[in-house]
Amino acid sequence: MAGRLGRKGRVALAARLGHAGSGAVTDRGATATEYAVLVGFIVVVIAIAIGFFGSSLGSYYSYLVSAVGGYL
Repeated sequence: MAGRLGRKGRVALAARLGHAGSGAVTDRGATATEYAVLVGFIVVVIAIAIGFFGSSLGSYYSYLVSAVGGYL
């Protein structure tokens, strides 16, 4: 591909490739986006789990509180 490019094309390609390795700004933005998507996914999973197990967890928590309160 580089053989078909003229001098300006090779300079532009070399400039782009030279900046592609550093990627400080683009990596930071991509990483923040990936973390935001991951946190959103975890929130959705927790919300579904609370909805699915909510009543049984509530009764177990009440039992646990009364059992621990009996020892105190």
